[in-house]
Amino acid sequence: QRFNNDYRGKDEPTNILSFPYHTKINPGKRIEPKTREDKNLGDIIIALPYVKEEAEKQKKSINHRLCELLCHGICHLLGYDHDTEETDKVMKDKECWLLEHCGRE
Repeated sequence: QRFNNDYRGKDEPTNILSFPYHTKINPGKRIEPKTREDKNLGDIIIALPYVKEEAEKQKKSINHRLCELLCHGICHLLGYDHDTEETDKVMKDKECWLLEHCGRE
């Protein structure tokens, strides 16, 4: 809750926060690293106690929910967002693709 308040101005708990290294990246476009640091996508914070509660409410395993959130966070690091109905659909499609390709069952 503190991080969500500090970084997003929302004084409420959240399950995940993403902090992209590349701030001007277009979703779906390849990052062309020029330096070793450019290979960094950014940082993700996952609030495990909150996610555990959330998983229980959704009747999902904690591992399942963590995989979903990790894919969600990675999408944010790659420039995707869900501000509009259109961008939300694109991001959800990318999350599903990532989940299918990361070996989660």
